[in-house]
Amino acid sequence: FVRVKDKVHKCCTFRQLNLLSENYDVGLFDIIFLRNVLIYFKTEDIEKIVNQMMQHLQPNGVLFLGHSESLSDKKTPFHVVGNSIYKAHQQSHIRKFIPSAEKRLMKVFIVDDSLTVRTVLRKILSVNEGFEVIGDAENPIIAEQKLRTLSPDVMTLDIHMPEMDGITYLESLKDKPHCPILMISSISYEDAVRGLHCFELGAVDYIEKPMGLNLELESERIRSAVRGAFLSQKRHFKIKHINEQNVQYKSSEVVSDLIALGASTGGVEALKNVLIQFPENSAPVLIAQHIPAHFSAALARRLDELCKIRVLEAQNGDIVQMGHAYIAPGGKHMRVVLHKDTLHIEIDEGEPGALHKPSIDSLFQSIVPVAARYHIAAALLTGMGSDGAVGMKALKDAGAHTIAQNEETCVVFGMPCEAIKLEACIEILPLMSIPYHLFSSFKKSRAA
Repeated sequence: FVRVKDKVHKCCTFRQLNLLSENYDVGLFDIIFLRNVLIYFKTEDIEKIVNQMMQHLQPNGVLFLGHSESLSDKKTPFHVVGNSIYKAHQQSHIRKFIPSAEKRLMKVFIVDDSLTVRTVLRKILSVNEGFEVIGDAENPIIAEQKLRTLSPDVMTLDIHMPEMDGITYLESLKDKPHCPILMISSISYEDAVRGLHCFELGAVDYIEKPMGLNLELESERIRSAVRGAFLSQKRHFKIKHINEQNVQYKSSEVVSDLIALGASTGGVEALKNVLIQFPENSAPVLIAQHIPAHFSAALARRLDELCKIRVLEAQNGDIVQMGHAYIAPGGKHMRVVLHKDTLHIEIDEGEPGALHKPSIDSLFQSIVPVAARYHIAAALLTGMGSDGAVGMKALKDAGAHTIAQNEETCVVFGMPCEAIKLEACIEILPLMSIPYHLFSSFKKSRAA
């Protein structure tokens, strides 16, 4: 005598499933009801099925069995938390189920004039790591011919090549459909300036070629960048820049004392769209953007030309000043410390082997001790991975106003998503709404 309403019914998916199959792509769940099913299976099959269920549960997920069913005498990763209610042991979730959309091999096409680099990239982007290099070319002209019969998920592109360089090729793709493009090139200051132009032309990310100094770390950074580009393919869009003449904030609206921003994949353009809205009298801004060495100086110079606020590459010992934005140097960590009632910036190399330099978590965590003294606002923008989520949670717990960029405007909804999962953000906002909320969050909270 009970019927599910149509609006709920439309949210459901009904599928048949063979519980004894090796793998089934149904996704991750918070709750799985498997009631009065296991009684029909042998012990060894029950253990197999329950182990498969664990792969489809979120880390804090719950498995419900029937009242006459028990796992107490079975070898499974679950422990009982109630009458026929089970949760997985925490260590059991080291290996998570990968949804089918991400399970297939990512198809990569490499464009680089160096045979050595192409060979190294093929080894880094191996099938064992979830990639398939479906082709390569020594320049874009040859690449165009091969791509007529290939459909890669991601293209890696060098800048310096004979016949046609990477920037010219990007310009030729303007307004044409294409897969996400990841720049993998050498990086000097001049290359970094060109690299910024690549972002404006639609490149998703820019990473340095492997140098062989720490190939394991370099390889993981490249694989992470390719994964980020792959995840961006359904979100490849441009946000219309705001005309800064239309952005006017009154002094009374800018009530935050210190603003912190973290970003990764897609972050260069996102930062530009955010900082261009900051007024001259803005609170100081500390920025950790995952970026290679040399890039940060070029990015600071470019943003300084576009913005009303002064934008600088941070230097060790800098005094934090109103109306200034400080970008962490690429390849180094940036922290803030309070010394004699003045905020100072510290720059260091950090621990060797760190995947992210600068680290957003490192920046955010350094602000926590001064959160009781200042009005702190922080935002975590588009990016691959989880860097910044833990630090943002610590800031929120310390009384800061925390914001995550929403999924719809992220190039890669990685870091903000992780912050949301940790309940580390007070607001989830589209990119262009973030600046005003960074400025006036404390004024609004006091009014409320």
